[in-house]
Amino acid sequence: MTSDLQIGSLTVSGCDVEVAGEADDLYFKQCTEQGQIFEPAVRIADLLLNDAPVLLDIGASIGAVTAAFAQRFPSGRVIAFEAAPSVHRSLRETVRRCTGASVSVMETAVGPQSERWVSTKMGTGAVGAFVRRTRGRLGPGGDR
Repeated sequence: MTSDLQIGSLTVSGCDVEVAGEADDLYFKQCTEQGQIFEPAVRIADLLLNDAPVLLDIGASIGAVTAAFAQRFPSGRVIAFEAAPSVHRSLRETVRRCTGASVSVMETAVGPQSERWVSTKMGTGAVGAFVRRTRGRLGPGGDR
């Protein structure tokens, strides 16, 4: 099922993690080529939270930060939210490979209103947008 996904290693704010990504995913390529990323949220959580927090990774993408949170807080719980269908398989594979805390994946956006994700593939990247229906009109605040 995941045989066509690429697997790469990188360091996220001091945590060594494995991430999965599609062969044409530019973000996955960038992360694994650099070999490390500094994510302030991981460092801030490390400084401020106890050893068993519940952490929300909103906009989890391929799951690098999710995996780092799980590794750093093995007694905690991580909930990863990702709305873009183009990275759901990658995120789930990254979570399957990560160690530490219990991780749940929510294939949805987080926000105050109900919205629908519209996605199209253009070249090697996915382009998407949230569309909100307000008072029968589409667009931010109901404008077309």
